Amino acid sequence: MEKKEKGKILIPNFWCVGVDGDHALYESDLGWCQRDFDDAMSENPEKVFRYNVNEVGMSILFFWVKDMNWYTLDMEKYPVELRRLRKSPNWDGKWVYENVDCTYPDHHADGDVIMTFDDDSRIWNDLVINGEHIEQILNESLIHDIG
Repeated sequence: MEKKEKGKILIPNFWCVGVDGDHALYESDLGWCQRDFDDAMSENPEKVFRYNVNEVGMSILFFWVKDMNWYTLDMEKYPVELRRLRKSPNWDGKWVYENVDCTYPDHHADGDVIMTFDDDSRIWNDLVINGEHIEQILNESLIHDIG
């Protein structure tokens, strides 16, 4: 897989997403990163998801650009929880990104559980938000692993 060009600016003052101090969120920031493809030894989104979530047990924090919400998929809980984090009127995204940790559920107690999964192997097939499947959601999201 080739290095992504930055592409279109989606949110001009999101906060420092990249290493160059740029505060914009770009199209190229969305979806799985090259490290995720390399770790999973695949460019297939389902294989990358199943490797990271089902095999490694990685909890993820992601910002879905389409609905402008942060979500956590907490693999440390049973059943596995998908939470939508509540918005704050003066929130710029930075606090959530830097402070949410699925290992300590109290850090995101202000989120609403919107789905649970008794069997983590069903997440890929069953996770849908607002009619969108997890594959499409993650393609349109800034994905951050958190545990």
